[in-house]
Amino acid sequence: MCGTAVMSSLHLRITFVVVIVCRIYNGADGSVTISSSAATVPEGSSLTLTCTYTGNDQLYAIKWTNNGNNSTQRYDIQINQHEPCSIFGKPGLNETLFTYTCFTLTILKVTREYQNDNFTCGVNINIYSGNSVIVSVSGKRFQ
Repeated sequence: MCGTAVMSSLHLRITFVVVIVCRIYNGADGSVTISSSAATVPEGSSLTLTCTYTGNDQLYAIKWTNNGNNSTQRYDIQINQHEPCSIFGKPGLNETLFTYTCFTLTILKVTREYQNDNFTCGVNINIYSGNSVIVSVSGKRFQ
């Protein structure tokens, strides 16, 4: 072969594939249900709502939210689940309107103003993945 040298070169290509698996913890992986002590509560009596969480994660807190039909009834109540259960204090929260245990919220002396209020129960930090119940109030019965 006269004159021209053929050079061959070997190109080595190395490809790195990096797979990153990311799970954003956004609250409890489970379900939240609410049961009510009554479908319709008579005006002046109490209504107990029970929040039940079913899941694998350890429950840190339950948060009850009432949308309220007027500004005096809107509130958030967050109950710390560590024994003994306690409420996370919020300034201005009227604790004479309710009682609570680790999983229940009891609204005392329900009035007609609670009609159609939407109570939501959420768990851990993901307070929007929960369940809710609408309050139905009936008038007092006179005998």
